[in-house]
Amino acid sequence: MAKLLLAHADHPHPRVRYTSLHALGQMANDQAPHFQDAWHGTVMPMLLQKMDDPIDRVAAMAMSAFVSFGEELENALMIQYASGFMNKFVGRLQTSKHRMVQEESITSIAVVAGVIEKDFAQYYDGIMPLLKQLIMNAKGEKESRLRGKAFECMSLLGLAVGKEKFLPDAKEAVGEMLKTPLEADDLQREYIKEASERICKCLKGDFAPFLPHLLPGLFKALKLEVDDAAAKPGADDDDDEFITVTTGEGKLVKVRTSKFEELQQAVQTLATYCTTMEGAFFDYVPQTAEALLPLLSATDDVSMLCDEARSTAFQTWASLIKCARTGAKDRSQPPTLAGELLRTFLQRICAAMQQDTDPDSLRDAADGIAECLKGVGPGCLNSQEVMQLVQQMFKF
Repeated sequence: MAKLLLAHADHPHPRVRYTSLHALGQMANDQAPHFQDAWHGTVMPMLLQKMDDPIDRVAAMAMSAFVSFGEELENALMIQYASGFMNKFVGRLQTSKHRMVQEESITSIAVVAGVIEKDFAQYYDGIMPLLKQLIMNAKGEKESRLRGKAFECMSLLGLAVGKEKFLPDAKEAVGEMLKTPLEADDLQREYIKEASERICKCLKGDFAPFLPHLLPGLFKALKLEVDDAAAKPGADDDDDEFITVTTGEGKLVKVRTSKFEELQQAVQTLATYCTTMEGAFFDYVPQTAEALLPLLSATDDVSMLCDEARSTAFQTWASLIKCARTGAKDRSQPPTLAGELLRTFLQRICAAMQQDTDPDSLRDAADGIAECLKGVGPGCLNSQEVMQLVQQMFKF
């Protein structure tokens, strides 16, 4: 099969070339890593050549096939090919005005960085200015995917080269992300969410200066507001479906179903910030806990929609407790806040469990309690509180 597809990569008709490259990319996904190990010596030079195809869509497909093939290529093999391919990607990025070629060039660069990791440092200084320039210029309505991929690539380069090299550029990257309106299209917003999480993982505690700008948008996404039910012009029928939710304060609201995906993403991002930064997140623990609190005992009439977000919220609350304990220790303070968070969680969750009959949600709640107890550390609860908790758990 591989021989047949390779034979058609140079076919006179561009649609045949395009389809053969598409099929090679699919084979790379389906047969990894055996296909890469056996055929890299033939496939990689061919892909490099086809990236100069006179038809831009074919050249872009060659890069797409490279992404599929390269992601599963061994580190040592990618290092052998990296120089030639990086020169090609940079050249195409600088000279091509075709959006698909630009997008696939950026994605391909990110793949190389992800595979060779620290060895990518030699290419970093040549690539990063191009990405920053692209982000500054790609402001058109049809360029949101291109801009999103540039953010994605910058964050992946940061993970590859490490905090010391990436920190100055990270500040510029996050600054541009913050200029993107909150009502940006879903595609670009998703790229920015994932890029911010990668940058956080790279910078760890040094990510703290960005939190005052990023957290308000996440907190807004956590709110189950009545105005979520307002019709949006041009919305699809699926987006016009609503469910009734009882918030943690007992407030009954109607929420658009698409809101739950946004809510879940926001909780997951907060979880990443907490688990990555630990004590460095200490100053933002109280306001984050306040934003998460309504989710701890929220209920809905289609439980599957809310349970995933609530389960993640339980784990995030446990991470907040650990942040509070670690941050207090770093500041030579007593772990008062961690204890308060634990008792608030136990009060809310135990009350909710008494009204719950679903085994899965009861399990999630129990897992959340266990993680909170691990996060708070020893000595927070006295013997009487421990006995009360144990007795409560055996009632379910």
